[in-house]
Amino acid sequence: MATINRDDLLELGFEDSEGPVLSDNFDYIVIRYYIHKDKPWIGIEEHYPKNDGNQVDPSHVTSAAINYGTKKGKIVYNKEEVNAFLSSEGNIPFKKQS
Repeated sequence: MATINRDDLLELGFEDSEGPVLSDNFDYIVIRYYIHKDKPWIGIEEHYPKNDGNQVDPSHVTSAAINYGTKKGKIVYNKEEVNAFLSSEGNIPFKKQS
């Protein structure tokens, strides 16, 4: 299980959660997602495998930090890893670097 404390995410500047999101394109359900207030191309998603049935088992939930602009993501386990992802992926995607 890799879920990040909601209060920690709010403290790091994420909006309160939304969800769930169902998609036929993935083998998981996004239970909740959080979008960063100042960096809306960065999000945290809580994933749950679709084949695990209708009852969500918390031990099977995984949190991932996603840069929606570059499509890069990483499983995160704690507030420090989320903060590191914000630092490394925090530049505006597709912005021309001078």
